[in-house]
Amino acid sequence: MKKLKKILALLLAVAMLASLSLNLLTGCNQPEDPDTPPENGDDDSGNNGGGSSSGERQTYTVQVKTLGGMAMPDLNVYVYKDATLEDLAGQAAVTDKNGIATLSLKPGNTYHATLTGVPRGYNVQPSYAFNGNSCVITLASEVIKGSSQPTSYKLGDVMRDFSVADSDGNTFTLSEALKTKDAVLINFWYTTCSWCVKEFPYMQKVYAGYEGVDGTVYPGYSDDIAIIALDPDPGDSLTAIQTFKADMGITFQMAQDYTTLTGAFGVTGYPTSVIVDRYGVICMIESGGIVDTAPFHAMFDHFTSDNYQQKLITDINELTPAEKPIYTMPSSADIGAAFNAANSTVTVEFAPETNPADAEYSWPFIINTKKFDTPCIQPSNFNRHSSFSTMYAKLHLNEGDVVAFDYYTSTEQGADILYVLVDREDIYQISGQSNTWKSCYTYVALEEGDYEIAFIYLKDSSDHIGEDTVYLDNFRITTVDDITVESYIPRFCANGVPDNGFGFLNYSTVGLATDGYYHVDVNKDGSFDATEPYLLADLMNFSRFSPSASIYELAYNGKVTVGGVDYYDQLLPYFSYASNSEISGFCTVNAELASLLRTVAAAVGIEGHENEWLQICQYYDAYPQGAMLPDPIRGLAPFSAFETVLGSDGDNEYPNSFTYNRIIMPRGLKARFTPTVSGVYRISSKSEAPVDAWIFLEDNEQYYIYEGDEKLYMITEEAEN
Repeated sequence: MKKLKKILALLLAVAMLASLSLNLLTGCNQPEDPDTPPENGDDDSGNNGGGSSSGERQTYTVQVKTLGGMAMPDLNVYVYKDATLEDLAGQAAVTDKNGIATLSLKPGNTYHATLTGVPRGYNVQPSYAFNGNSCVITLASEVIKGSSQPTSYKLGDVMRDFSVADSDGNTFTLSEALKTKDAVLINFWYTTCSWCVKEFPYMQKVYAGYEGVDGTVYPGYSDDIAIIALDPDPGDSLTAIQTFKADMGITFQMAQDYTTLTGAFGVTGYPTSVIVDRYGVICMIESGGIVDTAPFHAMFDHFTSDNYQQKLITDINELTPAEKPIYTMPSSADIGAAFNAANSTVTVEFAPETNPADAEYSWPFIINTKKFDTPCIQPSNFNRHSSFSTMYAKLHLNEGDVVAFDYYTSTEQGADILYVLVDREDIYQISGQSNTWKSCYTYVALEEGDYEIAFIYLKDSSDHIGEDTVYLDNFRITTVDDITVESYIPRFCANGVPDNGFGFLNYSTVGLATDGYYHVDVNKDGSFDATEPYLLADLMNFSRFSPSASIYELAYNGKVTVGGVDYYDQLLPYFSYASNSEISGFCTVNAELASLLRTVAAAVGIEGHENEWLQICQYYDAYPQGAMLPDPIRGLAPFSAFETVLGSDGDNEYPNSFTYNRIIMPRGLKARFTPTVSGVYRISSKSEAPVDAWIFLEDNEQYYIYEGDEKLYMITEEAEN
C-alpha cells in the first residue's frame, strides 16, 4: 500500500510539473502583434528550458511596472542569451501581483528580456538588455488612437480616444485634454436624474473653487482636471443640456453621449464617474451620487498631485482615510441600563466590535443623557464621514420570543443607515427623519437558541443631515401578540445544514397562486393562498445558492448555459425588475422566473435536489396577523402593473394615482387601464417637474410617447374608434 501511494504521488507531481510548464509557456492575454517565442531553448546544461543540475545558476528577477509606478501582473517574460533573440536562456516566467517574474539563469551574461501579454495602450520595446541580477522595465502608456470604442472597459484599461461636440458647440477630445490636464473625469448623467442634480453642485464647487462657511477660500482644479459630462438619454437634446447647464451654473463641458461609452462602461446607475489619469489609464469607476465636497477634494488632490502614484481605486473611500474612534464603549451593564435591557427577563450581553480587521476603525455605541428625559444610546460616529459604529447584543431566546426596541432617527434618508442584523443576516435598515419614537420588532425566533443581534450605523461620505445619528431605547423581549406595527421578518427558503456541510436539509413548500405569483405555504395547508408571503428571488446579491456571486453575475459571465443555450437574455428583464425593486435585488417569482431559476440550478448548482433553486429565494413573515408585504416589483413589469379604473370615489381627488418615488431605469412605473367606452382619455401628473410618459398596447408594443411636459393626452382615429 505504501509503495502504491509513492507511485501515485510521483505521477501526480509529474502531471503538475507538466501542467505548470504548459501554463508558463502559453501565458494569457496575448498581444495582437508579437508572436509567442519558441517553447524550447538551450541553457548550456543539457536541459532545454529547464533548471540546471550544475549548481551554477542564480536567481534573477524582472520587474515590470507602469510609468506611474503600478505593478503589471500576468505578463509573460522570456529571457534570451543575446540581442538576436534566438536562444532562450531558460524557462519563461509570469509576473506576479507585484509585477515580478523570477527566473534561474547562469550568472555573468548580458541577457535580453521580451514581454508578451501586455495590454493595449502600452509602449513595448522589442527587448530589454540587463546584466545584473535584477531588471526593472517601465512601460509608458497613452490614450489609444482610433475611432471606435471597445465593447467593454474595466479598471486598469487604457482608454481609446474619443471626441464629442459639447452643448456650447465646442469639441472635447480625450487625448487633447490630457495634453494639458492631469486627469479627465467622465460623468454619466441625464437631465431628470435626481441624484445627478444633487451631485453636480458639489462637483462644480470643487472644480471651480469656492469660499467655505468659515471664510476659507478653496482654489479650484479647473487648471489641472477636465470634466466631460455625457448624457446618454436620447430624449435630452443638446439644447436641453445647454439649458440644464445654465440653470445649474455649471462651467465644465457637457454633451450627449453618442460615443457608446455608456454601454462600454456598463453603466446601470446614475450618476457614474470615471477617472482617466495622466497616463490614459482608467483608474476609478464610482457609481452613485457624491453629495459632499470632501470626496471630490480627495479625488482631485490624488489625481493631480505632483507626486502622483498610479493605482486602481475600487471605492472612493480609499482616498478618504477612515478616522479612528475617539470614544470607548461603556460597560455592558451601563449600556444595558440605558437601553432598558435591565427591565427584560432575558440576560443580554452588549459588546463592541472585537474582530481585529474592523475593531481599529469601529466606533462604539455610547450613552446619551441630554437629548431626552431618560438616558438612551446612540452610535458615536455622528458627523464622521465614511465611518461606522458597531454594537453586538448576545442573548438566548425561546421559540416565539420577539426582540424589539424603539428608535428615533435624524439621518440622511437611504444614505446614513442603521442596519440591524440577526446572526449576521440583514434584517432591518433604519434611516430618515423622525418626529416621534417608533418601534422596531426586529426578530421573531422560530426555535430556541442563542442569537446575536448586531447594530451597525453606517455613515457615508456625503453631507450631514439633521443630527446625523440614531437614538435607541426600550430594548425588550416580548411576544407576537404585542406587535403593534406592520413588521416583516426575512426568512430563507433553504435551511438546516447536514452534518457533512453539503446542501440543505429543509426547503419551504411553495406553489403558484391565483395572482400568478409563487407564494410560500406558511400555513402548511397546501392552499398556496395569495395572502400568504410572496416567494422572492435574490437575483442581484449573494445568496445561499451562490455565496460568492449573484445570479446576475453568473448569467452575465455566461455560466447559465444549458444545452448550448445561454439564458442571460431571458433572465435580463428580471434583473431589471430586481434592480429597481423596493427590496433591493429581489424579484417576485412568477411561473416563467421559477422555470428560469430551475435552469440556473441545472447549469450551476451542485446539490442536484429538485428544490435546489429555492436556495436563491427568501420570503417575509408578516406581523401582526393579516399583514401582507406588497409586491416589491409592482408597477415595474407589465404583469405587475398597477390596476386603474375610470372615475372618482368622491373622497379622493386622485383615486387612481400611484406614487413615483424613486428613479426607475430605463422607464418608470406602469399602470394597466382597459378603456370600456369610446371617448377621449386623459393621463395627467401632479409633478412640479416635467414628466415623460409612454403608452403600450396589451402585447407590450409601444403605442405612443410623450416627453417633456406635465400632462399627457392625445386624440387619434384609433382612440375614437
